[in-house]
Amino acid sequence: SKFNRLRNEVQKKLRNMKNEWWRKKAAQIQQYAGKNDARNFFQSIKEIYGPVSHKPSQVLTADGVRLLREPEEISQRWEKHFHMLLNRPSNASVREIHHQPCPNQTTTLCTLEQPLSDEEVGLTISQIKEGKTPEGDNIPGKLLKRVGITIRQATYAQSPIGSM
Repeated sequence: SKFNRLRNEVQKKLRNMKNEWWRKKAAQIQQYAGKNDARNFFQSIKEIYGPVSHKPSQVLTADGVRLLREPEEISQRWEKHFHMLLNRPSNASVREIHHQPCPNQTTTLCTLEQPLSDEEVGLTISQIKEGKTPEGDNIPGKLLKRVGITIRQATYAQSPIGSM
């Protein structure tokens, strides 16, 4: 029938238009990649795939029973986790650690004995990227930065870390 013929013709034109758009977009993206223009390259990719939704990491309560969903609850849970992690009693004898001989052939171990300076810690924290996807530890950069600043302040103020 005439309707089916017209519909097929319109669908064919539409397919051709879509294919042409994809060819142009692919050529444009390839050109950005060839010029090492990362900004426009990723902007073009975003145009195709749309915005990325950032969901907070899934975190369980300390007993592992309930899934925390509220950002404030998640933040408090991470704070408690780091408090427990960093304030554990140690079995190591401080005297034994300080009396270990530093091997002559490995100077790296000697430099590792030196405590980190406030500036080194600050530089490391400032280099944490907040907008990146969490790595294998699943800890978002924004949280690491926040906790890192708290730890830095507590460490260099000579007070217990995250006293709760």
